[in-house]
Amino acid sequence: MTRFLTRLTPLQKLLLGYLFLLLLGCGVLNLEVCGSGDSTFIDHCFTAASALTTTGLTTLNVADTYKLLGEIVILLLMQVGGLGYMSLAGWLLLESNYGLKSREDAEEEEMVENDYTVPEGSDHRSFVIKLLWFTLICEAIGSIVLSLAFAAAGESTPVWKGIFTAVSAFCTAGFHLFDNSLHEFTENVPVNLAVMTLSLAGSFGFLFFVDVYDRLRGATNRLGISTRAISLVMAVSLVGVTATLMFYDPYFHTGGQENLGLLAGAFQAVSAVSTTGFSTVPIDRLSPASALLLTIFMFIGASPSGTGGGIKNTTAATAVAYVVAVVRRKRDVVLLGAKLPRRRIHLAVALLIANLVLVMFGGFVLLVRTPDASFAPIFEVVSALGTVGLSLGTTDTVDAGGKVLLMVLMMLGRLGTLSVIMALLGYSPNTREERDDGDGQSQDSDIAIEG
Repeated sequence: MTRFLTRLTPLQKLLLGYLFLLLLGCGVLNLEVCGSGDSTFIDHCFTAASALTTTGLTTLNVADTYKLLGEIVILLLMQVGGLGYMSLAGWLLLESNYGLKSREDAEEEEMVENDYTVPEGSDHRSFVIKLLWFTLICEAIGSIVLSLAFAAAGESTPVWKGIFTAVSAFCTAGFHLFDNSLHEFTENVPVNLAVMTLSLAGSFGFLFFVDVYDRLRGATNRLGISTRAISLVMAVSLVGVTATLMFYDPYFHTGGQENLGLLAGAFQAVSAVSTTGFSTVPIDRLSPASALLLTIFMFIGASPSGTGGGIKNTTAATAVAYVVAVVRRKRDVVLLGAKLPRRRIHLAVALLIANLVLVMFGGFVLLVRTPDASFAPIFEVVSALGTVGLSLGTTDTVDAGGKVLLMVLMMLGRLGTLSVIMALLGYSPNTREERDDGDGQSQDSDIAIEG
């Protein structure tokens, strides 16, 4: 067994680690002490996969199905998947081998740099420790605020629901302990603001906040290209989705509540863009145009080094910059005044194409299996691949084969499509030799792309 593990690449080890956690979570949730015996094995596996990948899609009601122990298991899976297992594993690997300069240790550091988007040359242990503290502080404050808000709203077990919801929001998981997501809190300002803040804190990514902090204390002269790209794409996404829902979606004016307004529109925009998956309005009641818009931004997703999913906004920004360069017949690809390295451009384009192919394939398969579902299967596939969790109400209607497909897509979305492909082929992304572009690139223009 030891000899077998030593032959694996770092990405293969991480892939096996996630599969082990998935099987462990599935097995524990199937125990009678955790939940109802009426649910099927595939439904428990689906819940475990959704929690570990911080997606939030469910084929059953968590609050009605699982006992307290089962809910704790789901919370732990969300926390490990959101932080996640990769950060903890990478930190332990570097801790155990720190100071050694063997080829294997270099590969472990390279794996951390690529999969966690840690800046080259940085202290990986320090990075992960800061990440853990940042997570703990955000979730602790969120738990207190949400517990008080749920108590004021007359909810039973407000403390536990506050903790569970805070972890779910920060990890952009979208799991909840209520009958219908957060629909009963549509006009509850404290709950909405707390969940939105936690979702954005997790989805913006730790590197974003480190860069902003360094700029505020004068450690750097300007924000990095990744931070600027993240800020621009997130601002456009949030404003665009919010305005569309508020002013153009009929449900926001003729739905269950008259003139839902800014709070509901902003919440749904944050939920989709951050890939959190909570909702305060019925998603299946939105217009087809709104559903398509949500699908586009769910596909783009959140930021690198965060808990959100999708192809990541830096990937989308890089792809757009590449198109602009081609149209203008420019040799160099420039984004916000920074010349981008070729390796990042190649990774962004490859990631975009790979995920589009998966969406088309997954959508086709689900449409074949559910021919009367219209646009819903496409929405479901993007939600699974982007680890979002929003649904048009078809998750619990797909058959066992469709559930397995969605689980595979969730795992691909969480681990990274290209990373999984490379792990299966035994490759390691961005090898040391490939990192020299030979064009005098400065590290300031090295935009963060997660594969």
